[in-house]
Amino acid sequence: MASRKKDAGPKVGLRATSGHRVLAFGLVRVGMGMAPLMETEKRLSGKMLDPVNHLPVKQAWKDSTGEEIDRADTVKGYPHGDGFVILADGEVPKATDVDEIALKANVPASEIPSEYVEKSYLLWPDQGQDEGYAVVLGYMRDNNRAFIGTTTDAGTTKAFAVKYSDVTKTLVAELLNYEQNVRWTSVEQVTEYMESVPEPSDEMMSMASSVFDGLDGDFDWASVTDTYGEALADAVAQKAAGGAVSVQVASAPSAGTPDLMAALKATVDAGKVAA
Repeated sequence: MASRKKDAGPKVGLRATSGHRVLAFGLVRVGMGMAPLMETEKRLSGKMLDPVNHLPVKQAWKDSTGEEIDRADTVKGYPHGDGFVILADGEVPKATDVDEIALKANVPASEIPSEYVEKSYLLWPDQGQDEGYAVVLGYMRDNNRAFIGTTTDAGTTKAFAVKYSDVTKTLVAELLNYEQNVRWTSVEQVTEYMESVPEPSDEMMSMASSVFDGLDGDFDWASVTDTYGEALADAVAQKAAGGAVSVQVASAPSAGTPDLMAALKATVDAGKVAA
């Protein structure tokens, strides 16, 4: 690999929108830039207008008596007991622009529960941190491991899993939720209910396997497009041009199959899986 100047930094075309993170283990510190791996969807959204002039309307801020107040005059209160507590600027804990991800564990990458993953981030070496980044990447890639660490993110303590991605060929950080935030009561309600549901018969499972096995074994992620957003943009363009808006009305899908076995047999007999 051709050498680069030590302070050059990668030309990733991204700014560290999520700040800079420092992986900390022992006396070692590796600085990294960090930004969401996925782009935020630029959805076409409508605005509320007055019905006469078609100009945007503004939301009015009112106090408990109904009197309108200026938003700039509001203060932030934090719930406490039966009321609120107002903290001055110097009393609110602040996260620094460079946050340390204090590493707590080194686990097999396969042990990170996908259910806990909230968001994925791209990591790249800060200026002068190429060597440290390369060491971490090589270790993760060759051993299929992941570092688990904690940091402050969006005003709360969050856990991150730092690992090598076979998809991007880079290090990524997965923002994780944790036990405290899992809705275990809801989970228990579902699992307890399913204990009362009888197991499907061998015949039904065999029939279902024939249907499921008929699905395509490959999926092209590049084939996914925002078809609804495109249709909405087309409708807006048609209306703006003074033309008639033609919107295809989709039929409502069935909420369920009354006779599951009959539907499975019909699907197998048809030799295809209905979309």
